[in-house]
Amino acid sequence: MYHQAGMDPPAPMESFASVPRYLRATGRAFTLAPTGDMLQCAYEDEQLSARVAMRALSSRAGSEWLALGVPICAAERVRPRAALVANAELPIGALVLRDDVLVLRQTVPLQGLVPAQLELTLRALVRTTALLARALLATAAEPDRELPFRYLFK
Repeated sequence: MYHQAGMDPPAPMESFASVPRYLRATGRAFTLAPTGDMLQCAYEDEQLSARVAMRALSSRAGSEWLALGVPICAAERVRPRAALVANAELPIGALVLRDDVLVLRQTVPLQGLVPAQLELTLRALVRTTALLARALLATAAEPDRELPFRYLFK
């Protein structure tokens, strides 16, 4: 595709420092933590928007990973056992607790990560979070309505 259009493909990311550079190049606003190993950015497409946290992780072998997280709700709104069941059924990510907030989290290796892969991962993560948010809202508003993952919420 890039070859036919006479363009060079975007360079793969190599470290967490590549992430803010990529976000800047795409015109996305973000806030970088003073430590430089974590940031918050807004993800927006034609249908959805969400706050996404990104932070660097290192494996014991020394490879760098990017953890992406989208907050869903306060932890007290979730049935813990149901969250474990949902982790096996989610199409992407895993449900985790971070500072008493339920977060949908996905990790990707940074070495060789191309921007298109990051964008696909972000889109899938935000769309799955939106599905979970709909189920959460329906719990109170429409208690008898059947929705995927509704069993997660109190």
